[in-house]
Amino acid sequence: MSTSRIFNFNLAVFLAFLYAFLFWLTKELSLTSESVGLISYFFLPAFVRIIAVLIFGPIAIPILFGGGLICVVMGWYDLGNGYVPELIVTLLTSIGAPIGAFIVAHLRGIRPDLQGMSPMDLLWLSGGCAVGNALLLALALQAVGAVPQPFGLFAAIFIGDCVGAWLVLLVLRAFLPVLVRVLAPVLRK
Repeated sequence: MSTSRIFNFNLAVFLAFLYAFLFWLTKELSLTSESVGLISYFFLPAFVRIIAVLIFGPIAIPILFGGGLICVVMGWYDLGNGYVPELIVTLLTSIGAPIGAFIVAHLRGIRPDLQGMSPMDLLWLSGGCAVGNALLLALALQAVGAVPQPFGLFAAIFIGDCVGAWLVLLVLRAFLPVLVRVLAPVLRK
């Protein structure tokens, strides 16, 4: 099934805003750590990274950067004076998570429609995304001086991304056939 360029652009913008909204929601629900407001044991926007990679491939990076940029501009996280620390973190997390998700999706043959994927396949995908993000987020936090020992936060970042993405993907996978039937008329061109 082919999709129009306008639909792809609209979907990309939607994913960027969805990422930003879920970031805000995670913060509002107090799911973030007190030490660094970017760490959560249940990070809701993590699944958006995976979906963006599965649908758009490498184009997911600017989409995710756009979502992160919304978070920076709205002031939903603050790492210091000016926007430079936040932009560094946003850039590196926009790259790390897609790389991890892409590698696992490629190795395990995971398709964007998640058809035939077991919960274990989705856990692998979530884990790959989480590892990529945790590594580059830890590097970014160290680069901007946000925390003295960022690799100590690696486990928290990994758990939050992996659990958050996996649970949302499981729910999404359960409802995907219904969503496809509802969206099919829009997708056909």
